[in-house]
Amino acid sequence: MRNRVHIKISHIGRGENGIPRRHFFVRGGSHHLHVFEQSSCDWQRHLRFRDRLLASPELATRYSELTSKLATARQASGDRERYPRIEDGIHSGDSRS
Repeated sequence: MRNRVHIKISHIGRGENGIPRRHFFVRGGSHHLHVFEQSSCDWQRHLRFRDRLLASPELATRYSELTSKLATARQASGDRERYPRIEDGIHSGDSRS
């Protein structure tokens, strides 16, 4: 039987929201919380991406600029599918998506 931890947070749960094995929470339009099982391949992938951003200020700047542009474009067009595809490309090292 799995242990369950219940925490009172000011975020709204959205389930997996398109990414299996992830728990996704939102607060307003600007705060997101992604929860993965510790040591899972998804958790490790996100940590590797974080480490790449920390190791490369240039990559971190490009990522910040790109995500800002994508968020603005998504709000303008309502295209909710393009942002995750491009972000996944960045995570894998390919920002051409």
